Amino acid sequence: MNPAIVTTSINTAPPAYAQWAQAGKLIVAGDLNTPDTLENYVRDLGGVYLSPEAQSIYEFSATIGWKNIQRRNAAIMHAYALGHDPIVTVDDDNFPVGDPVAWMGAHIEELDRERKIETVVGSRSQFLNPGMFCLPRFHGRGVPYGIDVNSPVIYPVQPSYPLRVVVSQAQVLGDPDCHAVERIANHPDVKAVQADVIIAPGCYVAFNSQATVWSRDWAPVMGVLPGIGRHDDIFASFIFHRLAVEYTVALHLGLPAVKQERNVHNLEADLRAELWGMERTFEFTQRLGAAHISRDMPIHQAYAELIEGASDMLPEQTVKFANEWVRAWRDRG
Repeated sequence: MNPAIVTTSINTAPPAYAQWAQAGKLIVAGDLNTPDTLENYVRDLGGVYLSPEAQSIYEFSATIGWKNIQRRNAAIMHAYALGHDPIVTVDDDNFPVGDPVAWMGAHIEELDRERKIETVVGSRSQFLNPGMFCLPRFHGRGVPYGIDVNSPVIYPVQPSYPLRVVVSQAQVLGDPDCHAVERIANHPDVKAVQADVIIAPGCYVAFNSQATVWSRDWAPVMGVLPGIGRHDDIFASFIFHRLAVEYTVALHLGLPAVKQERNVHNLEADLRAELWGMERTFEFTQRLGAAHISRDMPIHQAYAELIEGASDMLPEQTVKFANEWVRAWRDRG
């Protein structure tokens, strides 16, 4: 395997990068407000730094805009072009727990095509909170309120229905990726991961783009969507779960974990950036469920069909980016 670790940052020299660079090729997408010192730091670590000018070769770059975390989309595309597999998205404040090489190897093992999966975890409500598998429990970012999201159901996998794990999400110790309401009210501090699980296709478990390991052939689904605030990676994860039903693939959620030493955030601003998605999660997933897709389609084509099915509820910027993103993958064949 030849892993790439893709990310973006506006910090001078994130200490976490020195660890991630041991686990694979570090590819960092710069931004207009990225300090000049970051480029040399990344290159000293043996990584690749994509300047704003270098990212302009992609049509979707202008639509994303600047001074936002969605710049990492350019790094995803660059990693794919270089032939990397898997492609891993990380945040600059997440540290792999334990040896970085072993961390990567354990998640790569989850993507083993020959692995036989006997059970998966789902939910009767069709939504499940990833924070329920941690100690203490917390309400994850993107997980809806008002329904039961904390009652997992274990299902056997029939031999006639072989599943393949194509994305492996690390749980977060310390300050987790929780809902803004949860952080403001409870400020959880995760001490342990209680369960390592594989999620049933079609169960909407909100997962993020920090410390997330993707099989190369699923890179078209990795794009984080501009224009929808802090649901940029959450809605992308919902798209994955809808695709998972058709393509009989699954998400692994659990260990090895990362430790988050969270950058400074304005919690009120975080909450405002989550409200749009909070109000539209059920409608979005219903639209995904109603869209017609087939496993005979290339993944990028099925992705396009799902975006089309939800296009009238998504902001214009989001739809424009998604269409440009799909064209970029289509052109790559």
